Amino acid sequence: MTATVLRPRPTPSRPSPAGPGGGLLGALDDRRRALAGVGPNWFATVMGTSIVATAAVDLPVQVPGQRVFAQVVWVLAGLLLTAVGAATVGDWGRFPDRARRLAADPVMAHFYGAVPMALLAFGAATLVVGVDLIGAGAAVGVDWVLWLLGTVLGLACAVVVPYLMVSAATGAALIPHAPAGQLPQTLLDCCYAMFGISLLASIVVVTLLWGRLARFKVGAAAAVPTLWIVLGPLGQSVTAANALGAQAPGVLRGPYATAARALGLIYGLPVWGFAMMWAALAITTGTDLFRVAAAVFFIGLLAAWITVAARTTYGTWTGELLR
Repeated sequence: MTATVLRPRPTPSRPSPAGPGGGLLGALDDRRRALAGVGPNWFATVMGTSIVATAAVDLPVQVPGQRVFAQVVWVLAGLLLTAVGAATVGDWGRFPDRARRLAADPVMAHFYGAVPMALLAFGAATLVVGVDLIGAGAAVGVDWVLWLLGTVLGLACAVVVPYLMVSAATGAALIPHAPAGQLPQTLLDCCYAMFGISLLASIVVVTLLWGRLARFKVGAAAAVPTLWIVLGPLGQSVTAANALGAQAPGVLRGPYATAARALGLIYGLPVWGFAMMWAALAITTGTDLFRVAAAVFFIGLLAAWITVAARTTYGTWTGELLR
């Protein structure tokens, strides 16, 4: 008698939860690890979208439908903040080692500053754009919460340079909404203090960076994004100087208020000439040159935002940006 060996039949392989292919997150080997691709740099999408909404309202040149466009962009920024915030919390909870590696990365570490700046930018946008949709009381309350949280997070970042400048610039908008008494003066003083801290630190860092560029040129491609960070403290310092100067007459007395307001223009014009980042000076000078410059720069900002938004949406859908 011959024994018959029954070989187990191969079971059909189950489809991978996320094998490479087309469709949603098709570029990922495992769709369940999509959160691992969400880093602090994603908060830059919130910051940029909030800036577009704010700039659309503050632009000295207005066209029909522009404010409605700003409101739509503000809603989008709020959805992005909610989604990216939830994804980041989930990422840090499931992959804490990756979060620590990002903090140690010389390029990605800078993007941790995008977290407080996103909160500050969306808070400022809420005060000038979201007020149309949620009311003045709610808008002021949201801005207070986000400004305080963003400022605390900025102070907690040991490597912060431009983040405190953003707090100084956006904090100025809260001064008229502060309760009467010592709080407006205290808030103005704190904002000027953060302005000074960031400005002096920025001067040191920019000087070191340009000295290194003069000796070693641009360097590795991975270090190129850090060069753009220089524009942050330059642009925000001009914004802070003018925003605080505009609020000074309601807080400071006599010549001090006049000097604070003049400081914004005297400081802002040379820095604008150096960095070409100062479009909002149109509000201060009132000249046609800066109105045209503001419109041109806003068109450039809008074109860049649309391009980045389209590519980010496509990269997120396919999973390329989450790998």
